[in-house]
Amino acid sequence: MFTLVYPNREVRGALTGNILKHWVGNPQKAEQTSFALYEALERNDFTQIREIFLSLYASIPNDWFRKNGIDQFEGHYASVFYASFAALGLKVIPEDVSNQGRLDIAVKFNGEVYLFKFKVVKDAAEGKALARIKAEQYADKYRSLDQPIHLIGIGFSKKARNVIGFETESMRD
Repeated sequence: MFTLVYPNREVRGALTGNILKHWVGNPQKAEQTSFALYEALERNDFTQIREIFLSLYASIPNDWFRKNGIDQFEGHYASVFYASFAALGLKVIPEDVSNQGRLDIAVKFNGEVYLFKFKVVKDAAEGKALARIKAEQYADKYRSLDQPIHLIGIGFSKKARNVIGFETESMRD
């Protein structure tokens, strides 16, 4: 059995950046999107981050969903987030575990922590993702860092195959 790892941040960024370019289908748009995401994250502009991901999911061709049901699973949506952040060279922790459970993605950037929880729903976002972050106390793991912590709960529609709920809450001890 072998465990493969990235040898360094540059290789991880290049690989995930190429995956993102493939998903988007337009390398120039992927680079523009990455730059915009970095800037929005730097400003903690969650409205812009939401818009960027709406655009990314809308650009995934319909044929990619045919006869596979991938759009019914949180992992599909999480992989786009993971590739987007990892392509920027950020510290991304997928399936971040704690004593209470497993958070979908944690991102450490610019002296701040971003905690993401995803929920795939049938029709309407119900705010369950953000509520789950709070209920499971996922922020507790990062409180000792004395950094701002941002909780981001995102709902995805099975029908629309896109973001339909995006709730945030920022905290600092």
